[in-house]
Amino acid sequence: MTRVAQSVSRFDLILLSDLKLSLLFLGFLQLSLYQQGESSLLGHVDVSEQTSVWNTLSICPTGFTNNQNTGEKLLSVVGKGIGLSFTVQITEGASEIALDKPQTVNVRGDEVCVFQFIPPQGISDKQLDITATSESKVAAYLKVSQNCKEVDVQKDLESIDYKKESLRLSFATKGRITLSRVSIPPLTDSVPKWFIGIGLKNPSSDVKLSESKSVKLRLTRSFDYNYAAPICALFFVLFLVGILVSVIACFLFEEPLTQVKPGEGDQFNNNADLTCRGFFVEMLKVISYHWFSFGPKTFSYITGIVGNVLMVGAFQFVFANWDTMIQNGDRDNCYYNDFCYRVANHDIPFNLMLSNLTYIVHSLILVVWVLILETKVNVRCQSGRDALEATAIKKRYCFSIGYAFSWGLVFEGLFSTLYHFCPSRFTFQFDSAFMFIIAGLTVLLLYNGIE
Repeated sequence: MTRVAQSVSRFDLILLSDLKLSLLFLGFLQLSLYQQGESSLLGHVDVSEQTSVWNTLSICPTGFTNNQNTGEKLLSVVGKGIGLSFTVQITEGASEIALDKPQTVNVRGDEVCVFQFIPPQGISDKQLDITATSESKVAAYLKVSQNCKEVDVQKDLESIDYKKESLRLSFATKGRITLSRVSIPPLTDSVPKWFIGIGLKNPSSDVKLSESKSVKLRLTRSFDYNYAAPICALFFVLFLVGILVSVIACFLFEEPLTQVKPGEGDQFNNNADLTCRGFFVEMLKVISYHWFSFGPKTFSYITGIVGNVLMVGAFQFVFANWDTMIQNGDRDNCYYNDFCYRVANHDIPFNLMLSNLTYIVHSLILVVWVLILETKVNVRCQSGRDALEATAIKKRYCFSIGYAFSWGLVFEGLFSTLYHFCPSRFTFQFDSAFMFIIAGLTVLLLYNGIE
């Protein structure tokens, strides 16, 4: 058995360092690196079988150095075997990666490949996308942190904590972590460097130590937090398309509504005699009396009650998942589509949540047109005919289903927004719940239109 303690001078701990070892003959060997004057172990490498492949250990900077070059390190070598021959290599500095300059790395066994990114000035003006792609389907971890100790070894790469110092994501063929000014940890100009770790997922169980994965890592800048143009374009398209479809639908369905029996002329179809102001007053009457006081509102009220009850529980569940993800940095808890991820004032996909305004805006347009149709019927009922005949006309048309359909679109938009707040397999049920209700209301609308 051999034990050697060797002094290693000018070992720079400001940058990440690699300790490499290969064994050419049978036996076992253990190399340990210590900080001189300290009892703590910086790291060790063990080899128990013949191999010509380098075994690598990444050693992070220590807080003892305080960004200054340290003195000497002690290298301890313990080994035993016949004809033992080995090679040790100590190099300074981690693999650095720059913006828009992808690097390919081969991740093997329980090794962790660590990259160091030194951000340029003004890096916080846009989002930073850290993208890992691979043709292999072997599961792996991508982890980003300001602290090298969070990504240097496998157990640190897999672990999650509540220090808010890192973001971690598991991926197979592609994965992306987005850093922004509101992410935790945030992307700021004051951070001197970022550390990015890539390693295989569960190498001791699901993944064999002999397996490897080729990963291409790329850093790019994307969104500049300017939402003015996208929001204006979204609202313009929504209103234009929504009103156009509503006008066409009203043109198709208005004729059966205002049709009178032969011989009765226009006696009961005097909607045209009303001015715009008078018709608006009649609409207010319908809202005040028929929406909240009189008339059948079974479908619309039930839809509103069901939606509100589900919303309370769904929001509590989704918010709890999102808060857990923010606290421990585990992006697998809320799997955001970072390939289409834009933030605003919080670390949430604001662009995807905002896109659900389509449902809400179109539902409001639908409410207006249903209100117009109901007002026209109400005006006909006040055209001088007796109360019995007026009541019969009202019963012929059921606007409660139309309002319920509008409520369904509103809640579909709200629940879809809630799903994108923290997307996962368990929260997808909230996105799809009101799709079934809208489908059922569509059948009722079609059935209600059959005479």
